[in-house]
Amino acid sequence: SIGTVCEDSVNHALPPVPPNTWFEVMRAAFVPEGTAGYGFWFKRAPGSGVWIYSGVTVQWWYKHEHELAEFTRRWLKEVHNLTRPNETTEACIDKITGKNHFMSERFMPGFPMSAYEMGLDTVVIIQSREVILTNQKAMFEPNCSYPKQWDKVHHCSPGVQACAGWEELRAGWNASLPCNCNKSMFILNCDHHRLTV
Repeated sequence: SIGTVCEDSVNHALPPVPPNTWFEVMRAAFVPEGTAGYGFWFKRAPGSGVWIYSGVTVQWWYKHEHELAEFTRRWLKEVHNLTRPNETTEACIDKITGKNHFMSERFMPGFPMSAYEMGLDTVVIIQSREVILTNQKAMFEPNCSYPKQWDKVHHCSPGVQACAGWEELRAGWNASLPCNCNKSMFILNCDHHRLTV
């Protein structure tokens, strides 16, 4: 996603991120992130001084590998009980999303909403250093009262911003300080712990 900070990472993959771990990231505000069930996309950025929590996580080496296809099949079966052998994955996803109800990453139909519905906080793509935040605080406003998923997506999304919705961010050495992200800035920040870019 363009909201992640651009850099050459083809030959510089970082090791996997363990679950329930703070790690450093960077991002910039970009449409459609923060809207339409798209979550927030980051780049892993050791030394940035801004930390997010991995929580329940899954890790893929590449963005378009067989793990994603298997994950999508599991999502369709376990969350939506769609296992029709005579329908394509895309046809099943269209039934769930109404084709245009929420945004999907190109070539990754149903994602990242599928990750949210499977209970994941983050998805880490190792080769590209991308991290997708897909938990409740990244997807919807707190206390969103709409019962249907589509209404939540359209009325309770956090909105485009460099921050991460209502997700807690940390600053300092080993995430030792609070981070008050200023949503009016284009680049992820920790307000009084300003980053120089």
